Amino acid sequence: MQIHVAPATAQEADYRVSRGVNVRGKFDWLEPNDVVPNSRRYAAEVDIVPVPFTEVKLAFRHHDEVLAFQEYLVQFYFPF
Repeated sequence: MQIHVAPATAQEADYRVSRGVNVRGKFDWLEPNDVVPNSRRYAAEVDIVPVPFTEVKLAFRHHDEVLAFQEYLVQFYFPF
């Protein structure tokens, strides 16, 4: 029986610019085995709270995999 452990890492940096603005950067990397190529994901996110109980999230994500693609996200959150 042979056990193969795939090397991987996940990094995240978070910075509060002001009371209502939070900036975040993320990086994930995975090397599953010698046959499948490396998988890397990058993300940049901004959380904005303009008024209490309202949040806007802006995100950009880049997936560097076999089929590389990018995502853009705008999310509005209004809790009731």
